[in-house]
Amino acid sequence: MKTILALLLLAGLPWASPCGRAQTNATATNAPAASKPSVAPAPAAAPAPPPSGEKILLITLEDPPLEIIRTLAEQAQLTLELDERVQNGVDAGGKAIPKWADPVSVRWENLTARQALEDFLSRYSLVLVPGSQPKTLRVTYTAGLPTPAVAANTSPGSSATPARAAAPASVPIKIEDQPVLDAITSLGRLANLNLLFDPRVTAGIDPENKPVPFLTNTISVRWEHVTPRQALDSVLENNNLMLVENTNTHIDRITFRPPPAQEPLVTRVFQLHYANPTNIMLVLSNALPVRSKISKDVRTSSLVVQTTEKEFTTVETILTQLDTPTRQVLI
Repeated sequence: MKTILALLLLAGLPWASPCGRAQTNATATNAPAASKPSVAPAPAAAPAPPPSGEKILLITLEDPPLEIIRTLAEQAQLTLELDERVQNGVDAGGKAIPKWADPVSVRWENLTARQALEDFLSRYSLVLVPGSQPKTLRVTYTAGLPTPAVAANTSPGSSATPARAAAPASVPIKIEDQPVLDAITSLGRLANLNLLFDPRVTAGIDPENKPVPFLTNTISVRWEHVTPRQALDSVLENNNLMLVENTNTHIDRITFRPPPAQEPLVTRVFQLHYANPTNIMLVLSNALPVRSKISKDVRTSSLVVQTTEKEFTTVETILTQLDTPTRQVLI
């Protein structure tokens, strides 16, 4: 086991080692001298492990996944049974899990050991379910588990929908050198949200089929006194993304923000009297927005301009100055 940072508990709690034993400093008491026969001191009681509900300031581990599961379970004071497929390193479909024996680096802040364990299990589509013995939990795959029962709706004939989990309160949140999409996924877990990415987002292609390189950037940021949902909304807005909620399935979709409302294009025809249509078309193309369209009709010496209403003032100004007779020299 390569635990690279200790598990630091909240102020006043003992530091817990990876094996679950609290590290404390022994305190010696000076017994007053007495004539009574000395009695061998009773063995000191082992310090109690931290309550499983206490939040841990920092958890950083670097071990194979199976060792991380066992370490977090020990810290959370849980007795686990492992699905045979998990022990053998195969997924729910019987295929080998890639790099199951290789160490992975994980880090959590402001979570209990139980919350960190459930978060880590979710990365491999694993969950905790009641075990075969009392006070035991079984680690198994979500595939094949029965759908949890949903409370019936009191309205006759209406379909019941599962309720969302309560949103966590405001806590310090830190993201350090994480890709944008990974940061969004982490914040979604902290906010108790089920997220699904638009395929265009994961492919890094915007709605206009243009590459979006900033989605591959890494971000480092820290927030104080904000909820995970507020932090998530901030990251989404900063990267031109948005969260679309689904009240039926509670699986929310991460997609691109729609472009701002654009002024409609209007088409007008301008008759030229002196200027060459080709020359004027080139000038107008450089002066009007990219959305504008300009075509020429050489036969009638006309221009067909499609642009916004306010841009026609620019068109008229240019034509007034350029569609003029050519100066001639009398010989």
